[in-house]
Amino acid sequence: MARAARIGLLLLLCAHVVEPYAIPNLTAPHPINASCVLRKLPQPWAARIHFFSYVASDLYHMLAHALRYYRRLGVDFERRAKFVVHNASGPSALAKATTYLDRYGASYDVSNAWSSAMKRQAANAYLASLPADAWLAYPDLDEF
Repeated sequence: MARAARIGLLLLLCAHVVEPYAIPNLTAPHPINASCVLRKLPQPWAARIHFFSYVASDLYHMLAHALRYYRRLGVDFERRAKFVVHNASGPSALAKATTYLDRYGASYDVSNAWSSAMKRQAANAYLASLPADAWLAYPDLDEF
């Protein structure tokens, strides 16, 4: 699978646990009769997942929830993850964000700057370092 095709593959991590529903003929919205129960991904999938996120340190509270969520899905933060922490709000928020990452054994770099280009370059550099059959989960913190 081409590296570019793998980027968005795992943004649908919950899709396999949601009961399917359909909107016949794309008519007016119908009530959704689905339930989403978080379950660990099958081991063959989990073993291929690598994780990247560029996070703002002032969103440390969301980082804690995201780490728990993706760990419960089976993401191995110790061996297959990379974070870039944008030091957006000073030393207190940075310390809280890195404490959460340390608890999960996640690898991270700290940056005092942020731009879309920097985020893209960091994600592409990590993607280029992965095995050819790896899948990359690349969520923003509000996407879990």
